[in-house]
Amino acid sequence: MELEKELELFIRSGHHLIYLLTYEQERAERLIKKLAQRFKVPVFRWSSVRGFGEDFKPEPESGYQALVEIKNRPEPGWFLLFDFHLFLQEKEVIQAFRELEPHLAQNRQVIFVIAPIFLSPPELEKDLAMVELALPGAVSYTHLRAHETSLHLVCRLLLE
Repeated sequence: MELEKELELFIRSGHHLIYLLTYEQERAERLIKKLAQRFKVPVFRWSSVRGFGEDFKPEPESGYQALVEIKNRPEPGWFLLFDFHLFLQEKEVIQAFRELEPHLAQNRQVIFVIAPIFLSPPELEKDLAMVELALPGAVSYTHLRAHETSLHLVCRLLLE
């Protein structure tokens, strides 16, 4: 799978903040957990509704507090932050991300922001690696044109 290789390359090259653009949270989580098994690191999930679940006590109540809890964990791990784009405009969250970068590198940690839309403040543009998880079976227009024949002209006309 190409996306899996792309994520692995980002992680091995030292990216610790990865923005995974997708509408499919469960599929993204399965992909990351599969990759985490190869890296032998635990995966923790957070959402504004469920928090971290049983993995953290006391439970972080905000996006900023979730980042503080990650910073307080010295062991390796990957953190999935679902719909965290909603918090990325808060000044405390922006600064917490910037301060987290050395901590993440030192402790073999990666944060994945998993969201359906890309909202990144300018302050984090160079820190966040963005990867898009396309819908399964999606075929590009260019791919269709490459397989066009006179018999399959309808396909091209429908797309235009």
